Amino acid sequence: MSEPFYDDSYPEALKWAAEVHATQPRKGTLGPYISHLLRVSATIWEYGGDVTQAIAGVLHDAAEDHGGQERLDEIGRRFGPEVARIVELCSDSLVDTTHGGVKAEWRARKEAHLAHLRDVDERVKLVVAADKLDNLESTVRDISAGGFGEVMGRFNASPAEQVWFYRSVADIVRPSVPPAMMERFDTGIEALVTIVGSEQP
Repeated sequence: MSEPFYDDSYPEALKWAAEVHATQPRKGTLGPYISHLLRVSATIWEYGGDVTQAIAGVLHDAAEDHGGQERLDEIGRRFGPEVARIVELCSDSLVDTTHGGVKAEWRARKEAHLAHLRDVDERVKLVVAADKLDNLESTVRDISAGGFGEVMGRFNASPAEQVWFYRSVADIVRPSVPPAMMERFDTGIEALVTIVGSEQP
């Protein structure tokens, strides 16, 4: 008989993430944020990740969006130090915005995040790649459905900065993730470049 792919920790992470993000919509939409987390987790499975990485994918925004270091500590208690480690390294801020904390401005935060991503291990890079790939593909899909101006207006960055960020992430994770995943990344970036090049911000 084959070994199971996961134990009770994975469905528990899904349940807990749904509670943490229960009132949070996907940026600029009426859809629940959990939809993004489910896609990230599924992408991690699809490209060879294990259950620990998949759980980290489900929880990767919990500390960044809902409580900072205190939430990260809770993740460690609930799901173990390796999940907490991956979540921490995937987060570009641990400022507790739920209690009045203010994150650094977008460009500075992303530059710092990219700098530290160059030094993380392949396990973290797969989770980061799954997250950014879903963000990229969702942006392109939403522009097709809702229009350039409406979608780009959701972000604290210009269209050119969005392209710069996704290209930078792609360059960093490329040696560490499966080629099929990078094909999707490159296709998404090309689509975004085409949109940005044909529309005025």
